[in-house]
Amino acid sequence: SGEEDNAALVWAGSAYLASWDDDRFGGEEEVFARIMGGTGFEYRITTSPGQSLEPAISLQGSRLVVVQEDWRDGHPEIYLEQFDLASGSLSVVASDIRMTTHTITSQQAVDAAIAAGAASPGPADGSRYGIAWMDTRDGSPQTYFALVGCY
Repeated sequence: SGEEDNAALVWAGSAYLASWDDDRFGGEEEVFARIMGGTGFEYRITTSPGQSLEPAISLQGSRLVVVQEDWRDGHPEIYLEQFDLASGSLSVVASDIRMTTHTITSQQAVDAAIAAGAASPGPADGSRYGIAWMDTRDGSPQTYFALVGCY
């Protein structure tokens, strides 16, 4: 494996799930995840051209959400991936969902954070996620927020 950075960890009820970025494929960082314990099988979360890094993860029930900084367009944007863990492995529910849509001159998306749980306004069943990130679209670092439903 290559250099691993930016680890994130969440408790999945019976095991921890870890996510990190790794440059094992020739220097371009990609995001991986592993259910710690059992087989410890690694899952490659991202496969886009350009690097994907700095994952943030959250779990609500059996639904895992991963957001990361992605450089597929030559500048950083925040993308979301969603998985179901009900079978004990990662089954893709939704992938490559772009959360930010700003041009190269206005976007510097870094340090995404995510939280799951009941969101207001909305159902109190944990079916929404809050995602926060920093970017410089207005010339100075600002924090932005999006409320996202499950797919």
